[in-house]
Amino acid sequence: MAPKHNLQYPKGPQNTLNRYSDRGTYDLETIHKIVNNTHVLHVSFQPDPSDPFPAILPMIGQMGSFARPSSSISDPLDCYLHGYVSSRVMNVSRAAIAAGKPGLPVCIAASKVDGLVLSLTPNSHSYNYRSAVLFGYATPVTDAEEKVWAMEMITNSVVPQRYENTRVPPIPAEMQSTQILRVTIDSASSKVRDWIPSDSAEDMGNKEVVDKVWVGVVPVYETYGEPIPSPLNKVEKVPEYVEEFVKESNSESLAYSTAAGKKPLPVKAKIDHDEYLTAEKSISEVTIYEQRGSPGGVWNATPSLTSPSYSVPQTVPDTTPSVPQKGDAKDGEEGFWEFQSAVYDYLEANIPKPLMKYTDFEFQDDLPLFPAHVAVNEYLDAYADGIRDDIRFKTQVIDVQLHRNKTEEGEEATVWHVKSKAVGTDEEETAVFDSVVVANGHYDCAFIPNIKGVGDWHRAYPGSIIHSKNYKRPENYDGKKVVVVGAGVSGIDIANQVAPHAQYPLLLSRRAAKGSSSPLAPEKTSIEDVSEIDEFVADNRTIRFIDGRIETGVDAVIFCTGYLYSYPFLQNLEPAVVSTGNRTENLYLHMFYHEEPTLSFLSLPIRIVPFIIAEVQGALVARFLAGRFALPPVSERKEWEERHLEEKGSGKEFHFMGFPEDAHYIDQLVGMVETADGEDDGLGKKTKRWDRKALWIREISGKVVAAVRGLDPEAREKIKTLEDAGFYYEGDDV
Repeated sequence: MAPKHNLQYPKGPQNTLNRYSDRGTYDLETIHKIVNNTHVLHVSFQPDPSDPFPAILPMIGQMGSFARPSSSISDPLDCYLHGYVSSRVMNVSRAAIAAGKPGLPVCIAASKVDGLVLSLTPNSHSYNYRSAVLFGYATPVTDAEEKVWAMEMITNSVVPQRYENTRVPPIPAEMQSTQILRVTIDSASSKVRDWIPSDSAEDMGNKEVVDKVWVGVVPVYETYGEPIPSPLNKVEKVPEYVEEFVKESNSESLAYSTAAGKKPLPVKAKIDHDEYLTAEKSISEVTIYEQRGSPGGVWNATPSLTSPSYSVPQTVPDTTPSVPQKGDAKDGEEGFWEFQSAVYDYLEANIPKPLMKYTDFEFQDDLPLFPAHVAVNEYLDAYADGIRDDIRFKTQVIDVQLHRNKTEEGEEATVWHVKSKAVGTDEEETAVFDSVVVANGHYDCAFIPNIKGVGDWHRAYPGSIIHSKNYKRPENYDGKKVVVVGAGVSGIDIANQVAPHAQYPLLLSRRAAKGSSSPLAPEKTSIEDVSEIDEFVADNRTIRFIDGRIETGVDAVIFCTGYLYSYPFLQNLEPAVVSTGNRTENLYLHMFYHEEPTLSFLSLPIRIVPFIIAEVQGALVARFLAGRFALPPVSERKEWEERHLEEKGSGKEFHFMGFPEDAHYIDQLVGMVETADGEDDGLGKKTKRWDRKALWIREISGKVVAAVRGLDPEAREKIKTLEDAGFYYEGDDV
C-alpha cells in the first residue's frame, strides 16, 4: 500500500501555534474534518475600520471545491458559508471586492467538545476537544451553477441525501435571497486533546489526594433524538436515509468520545525504524522522517549522482543538511530528487544471512548465503510493511531543537521541535515531539584525509578522486591506472572488483603494506599492496608514497576511508554530540544523550551485526520512553562514557566492537529490557539474545566470508547455506 502524505497549511503569523503546540497540527484533512463536523461555525471580521469591535457571526458552512469536485477531504479546499443576501458580512464582502481587494479577511472557528477531563487539582482540569481556526478571504459567489452546487453541499451537510429528497431546484426568489460566500483559505491550524487526565508526579504520589479525589473523563457527545414529524407532514414513515443518519452519527459520536476518554497520554518519537515503539501501548503516536522515497536506508541504491556530496579533502562533519540532486530524466519525464547511497552495483552482504536477519523475520531460503544489495533492500522494504503508514517519505529533517515548556500542572516539560522540509521544495514545517530517536546511520558524511596536494589534484583533474560512496561499477575503470586507498571491507571488495578491469597492477594503499599479493582471490585479480600516500602532485598525475615509491599517470583514486559521524540537524544542541566526527559524544551506552535522554541514537557501533543491534537498542529505547525502564542517574551515565574513553580512546575505535564484544553488548541490553516493568504482562515487543548457534556463526563469519568470496559469482550464487559453504554446526541451538 502506498504511504499517505497529508498536506499541511503553511505556517505564518496568524496560524502558528504557541501554547500547547504539541496538541496542534496544520494537517488539511484534520482541519477540514473538524469544520465539516461542526454544526455552527463562528466567523469573525472587521465590519468597518472605524469600528473598534470585530463582528462574530454564527454561520453554517462546509469545506469543498467547485473547481475540483472530485477533491478529497485532504486536498486544498475552500470554505463555503451560507447566509442572507443583505446581511452585513455579505455587504462588506461585496464592498471589499468593489474596492479591488482579494476579498474580506475573515477568521473561521470550529470547536467540538468530546469530554470533561476531571483531574486531581482544579488547575489540571481540561476538556477533550477538537478545534480549528482558518484564515482566508471571503468573496460572494456570483456564478449560478457554483451557487446551486454549494447550496446542495451545505444542505447535505445537515443530513446526507437531504437535498435530492426535497423540492429542488431552488426557485428564483430563493436564489436571490440567499448568498453564498466562498472563503479562499490562506492558512489554518487545529488543536486536539483526546486522552486521559494528566496530573503532576507530585500529586500522583500524594496518597491522601489520590485516595479521595475521583479522576477520569466524562464523555461528551452529540446525540440525535427520535425524528418528530411536523404537523404538516404527510409522509407516513421517516425516510430510511434520515434514520440511518441518526443511528450512524450517534454511534460514531459515542465511540469517539468514549475512546478519547480512555486513550493513554501521548508520547511521540521520531525514528527510522519503530517496530518496538509502536508495540508499546503507552506510546500513542510515532512519526518517521525518511528523506528517501522508500525504505532501506543505505541499502536503497541510487545511481551515481554527478556532483559528489563531499569536498576533497573532507575531514570535519557536515554542518548543513545534504542537498538532494535530481536524477537523469527517463522516457521524457523529469528525474527524481535523490540522495547518494553508498551501495554499488555488485555489492553483496558480508554477513551470512542467518546472522544478518532480524530475530523475527527470515531472509528467503532461495537467496545466496551473502545476499546481493537488491535482495537486502527488498528484505528491509518488506520488514517495513507494518510501519509504512508512520513514515513520511521524501521529508528531510533539517533542524532539531530542545525546548523546555510549562505543563498544565506548572511543571517543566521537555519537548523537541523538529523542522523538516519536503525534498525538492521550499516547503518547511515544524512539529513538536516528546522524544527524538536518531537512526540516520553513519554512511553519509564521507571522510577523505587531508593528504598533501590532494585538493590541488582534485581541482586539476575533477572526478579523478572519489570516495567509495560514489563508486558504482568496475567497468568504469577499464584500462585505467587505479589506486584504492584503504583496506577495510569496502576497500578490499572494491579493489577486488576493479582489478580485472584496471591496468596491471591495481595499487591498494594501506597503512601497513603486506607484500604484493591480493588479499582476496589472488588467482583472479592483480592487486599490489603499497604504503600510505605521502603526497599528490598534480604534474603528470603523480603520487608519492611514504616509502619513497613514485607512481605517475594515475587515472583514478578511490578513497575507501570510511565516514564521519555527522548530525547537521543537531547544530544547536549543547553540549554537542559531535565535534571531530570520529565518534558521537555525550552518550550513555552509545544511545542516550546525557543531558536529556529523550534524545537517543540507534546503530552507532561499528564492526557489528547491525540489524540485531538496532533491534535490541530499539527495544530498550522504547521501554524507556514508555516509562517502563529507568536509566541510572546522569552522573553514572557520564562515568560510563569516561570509562569507555579510557578503554577505547576518543578516535574511531570508540564505537568499534567486533566479536565477542558485540555479543556481550547484546546480552547487556537484553538484560536491561527484561527488567522493565510489565515484561511479564505482555507489554511491548520481545527481543532475544543470540543463541549458541548464532554465536558460533558470528565467531566463524570471517572464515565464511573468505571461503565464499574467493569463488566466482556463479559459484557464490549457488551457496545458500553454511553447509553449502562447508561449515557445519555440531552443538545445540539453545
